[in-house]
Amino acid sequence: MRRRERREQILRAARGCFEVEGFRGASMASVAAKAGMSVGHIYHYFEGKDCIVAEVIRDDLEACLATLCHAGSPAQFVAAMLTAVRRGEQASCGDESLSAALRADIMAEAGRNPLVADLVAETEEKCRRHLLALLPNEQQELSTTDVHRVAAVEVVLALWRGLLIRSAEPGSRQAASALHTALARLFEPVTPS
Repeated sequence: MRRRERREQILRAARGCFEVEGFRGASMASVAAKAGMSVGHIYHYFEGKDCIVAEVIRDDLEACLATLCHAGSPAQFVAAMLTAVRRGEQASCGDESLSAALRADIMAEAGRNPLVADLVAETEEKCRRHLLALLPNEQQELSTTDVHRVAAVEVVLALWRGLLIRSAEPGSRQAASALHTALARLFEPVTPS
């Protein structure tokens, strides 16, 4: 039990440092100081800063994924996406969600850190499978409808990633509203020509 509490203490301190300094800017010394322990002591719980970064990101991605996977329809999925974005906007209110700015940093970190890249890819694949399962499938074989479903899912994931990043910008609520309208149209059934 004590080990888990110490790990959580370090992760809370790291989240605070990452919010102020970004993943790359925060040092093990700043994390240690915020956690109230020595840098050497942190290494008893984590192999290094990359592992701490990955754990903080994993926690946030799992929270987003849990929100999205409770959706039982495409409309609920879109609403869950917007909820996840709002959590990032409100992260400064003291909850454990990452801020919109730090979520944007996740994408940059994924380009540098293979562990983070794998976490992001794994989460997106789970979202992809869940959303694909929510969309109607009239035929068993690959058809124009199936191609439309796969394309719709890819567009949704691209828009979601973009909105997570853009939510740090002024006017992001207006973008979220426009996204909601656009996604409603995207999920309309395709009429064969």
